[in-house]
Amino acid sequence: ASDEALIMEATLPRDCAFASVNLWNRFLQTLDYENHQVSLNRKQMHIKEGNLVRIWIGPSPPTGRYKDLDWLDTEGRVTGFIFWRFILPDKIPEQPRLTLVKV
Repeated sequence: ASDEALIMEATLPRDCAFASVNLWNRFLQTLDYENHQVSLNRKQMHIKEGNLVRIWIGPSPPTGRYKDLDWLDTEGRVTGFIFWRFILPDKIPEQPRLTLVKV
């Protein structure tokens, strides 16, 4: 819904050649990356202690207590896919944790 966002917490592998997360539509196409922040790579993410990343997935940037989270813009869409890509990780990545919040 337009008044909700997801908070995604993920632990990245300590060592991998490349890591990214992208938002896709129902046809498995990347959203409008030229005009919206719909993907993040490891260099763009604010990685915390323990290789933890926290990403706000919603139609508007995070505010208040969530303002320090990285942001993926849903472009107002209420359905789609979150796609992670890891190249040569040193271990199998853990499943991300998702929490639905009201904005």
